[in-house]
Amino acid sequence: MARFLVVHGIADVRRTLVKQIAAAEPKAEVKESSWGHEGLQIDAAWQPDAVFIGLIFANDAPDVSTLRSLIEARPARPVVLCTVLPREDPNVVQALSLGAVAYVPQPMPPGALRETLAILEPMIGGRRRVR
Repeated sequence: MARFLVVHGIADVRRTLVKQIAAAEPKAEVKESSWGHEGLQIDAAWQPDAVFIGLIFANDAPDVSTLRSLIEARPARPVVLCTVLPREDPNVVQALSLGAVAYVPQPMPPGALRETLAILEPMIGGRRRVR
């Protein structure tokens, strides 16, 4: 069974991601966090197979530091960037250069989660199956 962590400062986006992951992967475990520090604590204690993360938290300013810390802590574990910021935003470009494996714009286009889960499948091994 796969484990997914959603770390996103925008409550509606975070809740939607959690619901969509749970619907696409009924056997998966999904935890969530609304801010970076808590997300890092959950990540360290729970060791999820993949993390979906936004770049905007409490101060409403884009910040890649949590993403950087997640990647540095476990470089082989995939981190997916889910943000309202456009792909050409310097923070998104930096996040992808740091090692985020995918960019999913918010609101999420139809089919984007299925495509992202298919990208993650070989990275997280046999713990999940795309329906």
